[in-house]
Amino acid sequence: MQARKVIIIAGPNGAGKTTFALEREAMNPRPIETAQDEDLRLSRQAMQRAALRAWEIAARTGTAIIIRRAGAIEAVRPQELEPPQLQQTLHAPDTGKP
Repeated sequence: MQARKVIIIAGPNGAGKTTFALEREAMNPRPIETAQDEDLRLSRQAMQRAALRAWEIAARTGTAIIIRRAGAIEAVRPQELEPPQLQQTLHAPDTGKP
């Protein structure tokens, strides 16, 4: 079995982390749904279920949902962010740029 490597690239928004990783092929650009590992293939669906559940709980309890949108952290009420919009937020790539 081949040993796996984990590479952590940290820095502020706009520092070029994604560009750096893609140029050096540190990141796998293929869609996660094509991964060989079943857990990885299903991770997007798990995140979507968790986000929807968070929305349901926030709507029931009247609390805000903390999201990251366009590189900024926001607190929004569930009434402002319907579940389909929440799923679109999960699908949208976060460029880290406002």
